[in-house]
Amino acid sequence: LVSFLGLLLTALVRRGRRLFWIARSEARAALTSSIFNLATYGLALYAYSMAPVAPMAALRGTSIVFGALLAAHVLKEPFGTRRAILAGVLTAGLALLQLA
Repeated sequence: LVSFLGLLLTALVRRGRRLFWIARSEARAALTSSIFNLATYGLALYAYSMAPVAPMAALRGTSIVFGALLAAHVLKEPFGTRRAILAGVLTAGLALLQLA
């Protein structure tokens, strides 16, 4: 909910009244995305309740790296130096979680 409010305020400031017309045209994709977002969050909470938190957090963080790689490969998004460094930092953090 807090994330939604922040995004809504930002979109209103940037798009003004056009936001509602833009939102109407993207409603189906937004609903689908929201359903997947809630499902993945729910599955992560379920996993946290069934297993130790550190391995589950590492697994969830790993999905971020895989998502970035898939975005670069499938969606042809740029995977520049900055994204590579951030993926490396995330991977190092995940490795530290496993060692702790």
